[in-house]
Amino acid sequence: MKVLPSAPEVLRESLVLIGGAILAALILQQLPQLRSWISQSTKGCDCEH
Repeated sequence: MKVLPSAPEVLRESLVLIGGAILAALILQQLPQLRSWISQSTKGCDCEH
């Protein structure tokens, strides 16, 4: 039974995560309406406990 992932698996998942964050930032940079909508939709959210 394999408990810990191998180094290449960790690296691959890390790159996917970082790539997704960069892609999301680029999309939000190009679409200010989407950024405003996200900002408005999360106002009043009691997300931080």
